[in-house]
Amino acid sequence: MLMLITPLIVTDMKSTILSFIFILCFSHFMKALDYEYVPLVNEEHIWSYCDARRIGSGPVEYDLKYFHFQIKGDTVIQNITYKKVYADCSSNPTNYAASIREENKKVYVVKLNEQQEKLTYDFNMEVGDRIQIDDYRYYEVSKIDMIEIAGKLRKCYNDFYGGKMIEGIGTLSGNFFLYPFDGILLYDIGRRFNYQKQGSEIVYKTNEFYFNADDCDPVATNKIKKANDIQVVFNPANNQFQIIGLSSGNSYSFELIDITGKRLMINSVSKDNNCFNVNNLIQGLYIYRLSENTKTSLFGKIVIEHR
Repeated sequence: MLMLITPLIVTDMKSTILSFIFILCFSHFMKALDYEYVPLVNEEHIWSYCDARRIGSGPVEYDLKYFHFQIKGDTVIQNITYKKVYADCSSNPTNYAASIREENKKVYVVKLNEQQEKLTYDFNMEVGDRIQIDDYRYYEVSKIDMIEIAGKLRKCYNDFYGGKMIEGIGTLSGNFFLYPFDGILLYDIGRRFNYQKQGSEIVYKTNEFYFNADDCDPVATNKIKKANDIQVVFNPANNQFQIIGLSSGNSYSFELIDITGKRLMINSVSKDNNCFNVNNLIQGLYIYRLSENTKTSLFGKIVIEHR
């Protein structure tokens, strides 16, 4: 009897596994059917970025200033129609920043006081494709994910240095923002993505400490927020970094980035394991980022000098 029953059990197990695989594949297939490209250039889209600058001598207080971008109205340059981009919160904006258009999932931008357009985003890219940013930097796709935002699937393009670029939104993080939503790398924290709205609804927002949904409020624009008492110290005598003030029992991630935007290292640190050596790095200016559970705790710049 055992010889008769056992094949039936195996058959049932195989059938169950095959059914599970079929359901899983069908589920992914149905999700793929739900996917619809979300254009970036849309007059309902509003972007917010935060320029966070450290004040004083200690790393505990920051001046947060917010930048608000919107697309409104048309203009014609070289017989091509573009949308106007304004860095302005008002319903009748006047602070014109750039011109932008989208065609076949490609986004082109003409900078203020220029006539020549530049390819800024290409949402047809595959892994390994790249967009040249300037003479020294480029955005190269290392991985493409499907993520859900506001009930719709969108492609998220990851670059080799930790940056992300999402359909309909643009660049979110990393070491630069593609024009016209670009940041300045060497600020103490720099310009960081705050949120994107469609109309009055926030469809995507940051989880960072500087998030502010009322970025157009003049009082909120100038307020100072406390960060924490964590300090990053470099000792040239032994070429070691030390992170002071970490909480007991918590684990952190420490990244070091050079001024071209290349991530050179990422280390796990804690209160009891807070030192590491950087003998292999040349002298110069670097950017560091300390994260706890993927949320930035500290972000700044530091000079490495060897003795």
